[in-house]
Amino acid sequence: MTTTTKNKLKSSNLWQSTLASSTTEGTSFWKRHWLPALIIFVFSCALYISTYSFDYVLDDKIVYTDNAYVKEGFAGIKKILSTESFEGYFGEQKNLVAGARYRPLSIASFAVEFAVFGQSEKTSHLINVLLYGLNCLLLFRIIGMLYKQKADQSLYLNIAFIATMIFAAHPLHVEVVANVKGRDEILTLIACLGTMYFAIKYLLSDKILWLLPVFVTFFLGIMTKENTVTFLAVLPLLGWYFAKTNVKKILLVAVPGILATALYMFIRIQVIGHFLEHSVDYVDLMNDPFKGMTLGEKYATITYTLGLYFKLCFFPHPLTHDYYPYHIPIMNWAKSGTLISLFLYIGLSVLAIWGLFKKHIYSFCIVLYMATLSITSNLFFPVGTFMNERFLYVSSVGLALFLGWLLAHYLPSKFGQKGKLASIVLFAVFFIGYTAKTIWRTPAWKNAYNLNAYAIKVSKNSARANALMATAIWEQQVLKTPKNETAQRQKLVAEATTYIDRAIDIHPLYSSALNLKAGLLGEQYKLDRKVTPLLNGFDKLLKVKSNFQYIDEYLQYLNRKNDSEINYALIGFYYNIGTYFADRTNAKSLANKYFRMGLEVAPNNPQLNDGFRRTQ
Repeated sequence: MTTTTKNKLKSSNLWQSTLASSTTEGTSFWKRHWLPALIIFVFSCALYISTYSFDYVLDDKIVYTDNAYVKEGFAGIKKILSTESFEGYFGEQKNLVAGARYRPLSIASFAVEFAVFGQSEKTSHLINVLLYGLNCLLLFRIIGMLYKQKADQSLYLNIAFIATMIFAAHPLHVEVVANVKGRDEILTLIACLGTMYFAIKYLLSDKILWLLPVFVTFFLGIMTKENTVTFLAVLPLLGWYFAKTNVKKILLVAVPGILATALYMFIRIQVIGHFLEHSVDYVDLMNDPFKGMTLGEKYATITYTLGLYFKLCFFPHPLTHDYYPYHIPIMNWAKSGTLISLFLYIGLSVLAIWGLFKKHIYSFCIVLYMATLSITSNLFFPVGTFMNERFLYVSSVGLALFLGWLLAHYLPSKFGQKGKLASIVLFAVFFIGYTAKTIWRTPAWKNAYNLNAYAIKVSKNSARANALMATAIWEQQVLKTPKNETAQRQKLVAEATTYIDRAIDIHPLYSSALNLKAGLLGEQYKLDRKVTPLLNGFDKLLKVKSNFQYIDEYLQYLNRKNDSEINYALIGFYYNIGTYFADRTNAKSLANKYFRMGLEVAPNNPQLNDGFRRTQ
């Protein structure tokens, strides 16, 4: 290998020199790169334009369609800025996850959208698509500032172009773009890239005024989503890896971010009333997937999950929107999956530290990936689920940058023409594979039924996925099937019951699943008029969860029917459930209620009267 070739492989020299030389670009960047920029924008938008006809799904109702503050349009923005992020949906502050949530800017964007366009699925999805296109253009610009393309260099050897096209095509971004709620991730990354842009401008000059837009963009980002705070580590490292400047200037670039974070925390505490307090509401397995695990099991499961994240970055299959308990099984430190993931991240950490001192680009990519993923990793505080594909959205910039460097610089520099050919082949594999997977994956988000039908094929052991599938069958099929088509309705109810029973088997105390089970029992009775299975089902549910408004209302309905066969079954039911609660400490009021309801059917029944007297 020649001395010239060896010098080309020294990433620090290459990248620092290109960053310094990029000051000559000025406003000519977009003129000189209009073709790749156009390809990137058109491709990224075309890839998701099919979402234009998609419905609102999942948490879209929380942040938009059923959010009272959003529905007030411009007038609701003040409330959005001054309340916890779930309040517009629930009507009160709900600390359902650790530290509650304060992410006002993405929700405010929905209020503006509603005020200007009204509520329209097409508009919401189109805005997401266009913002994604803008996101990709900004990424292209940032990498273009770090690495200046030579005048005679082909697109397939342009790091910025290769990295951005891989980023645009990646299937892990489907949830972010196709789910309207995912706008918070897109806006966050736009703000973070804007922060990087102005930070680079500052690092390349002696103008301290560039730190003002660093503060503004950082503050906008953290007001959109908290993971912006990870860029407090990214910004100084940007200077360390790529700028020929002193340590003082490198550290100073993080100061605006620190000030923006401090301002955000002050506002957040004023609005929410605490920092990371665990509310009494924060008790359900669906909001804390590690509930009931030992400390060892918790961190083994987190470590295993981090391995899954890394795998999905390079090989994004299978994909699902649901990683709730127990799609990912409870792990321990004796299982191979946990140990493989542990050694993987130890290796990545060692490689990052070693490359840190030599200022290698792959080291920066590792740090960028790990730093931005850390806040949603559950290592420091629970985020409400084991993992989510959208949590990799910002982190995938590190992956894209690494692949761009590997394919457009490292392989061609080290192996010459053979390296160029290998780069073209590998890029085709990644790009075509990711694009095909994205095209295949996107239709899953068309509506709630599609989404859950796709998810249940992958997340068979998720209580939430099974419950959502049952709900989708109920709402999208049972309720839309004419009542005179009894056989079809029975078939659909049986199918929904299979999924809801599976959800309850996985999580016996799952409140939403128990409620839907009660509803399905009532619907089945309407179809077959068999009262015994109905009451047996109610009996089992009440012994798990005593507060069922639906069951009480349905029992009152049966009481009023004044049917001898039904009354006979009701007497036995009321006596059994009343006795069950009478034998439980602090449950006598419940026992009294059901004995009393039984006496409405059979006032002279001696067993019911005796039970009623014992609970007075």
